[in-house]
Amino acid sequence: LELVTEKNIEDVTAADLGEIIQLSFSDASYFYDSDFYKAPEYVRPEDLVSYDGLEYLTCLQWLDLGNQNFGRDFRFLTSLSELRYLNLEMAFEFQDTELLNSMTKLESLVLPQSFKSLQDLAQLSSLRRISARSSESCNVGPLVAMPQLETLLLGGNSDFQEWIGITELD
Repeated sequence: LELVTEKNIEDVTAADLGEIIQLSFSDASYFYDSDFYKAPEYVRPEDLVSYDGLEYLTCLQWLDLGNQNFGRDFRFLTSLSELRYLNLEMAFEFQDTELLNSMTKLESLVLPQSFKSLQDLAQLSSLRRISARSSESCNVGPLVAMPQLETLLLGGNSDFQEWIGITELD
């Protein structure tokens, strides 16, 4: 939480955590220094040592984990019920769609290339956009049948990085 809040852990309050609605981990954006570019305030370096503490960010609406890969423990996601955008592209070990069931507002999801269970996403009725650019699953029938689904990106050439920002999540 110190990395996320940029405060000593003793100084972090519940109000501090409640104010964080957008979070992206990106060394490239955070450390790039230019007269023409300043990293957005929601960007943090990829210095996490674990996902511990992220479960306290219960007001979070937009999360890009960046190149954080600490194995298979993504249980913190179950606490993030307010998420509307989730980027797991570099979370190569993520496979358990049940961890997303509490995200009843999740509209946009970016999946890692190793993701195999596209059909399981059909249970997430709020999803409007899915990027599965390099998914190892061929079973997209249940997704195509989702009435609210607007965009399904498949294949390695889909450019998804500028797909949606927090300003579009009213």
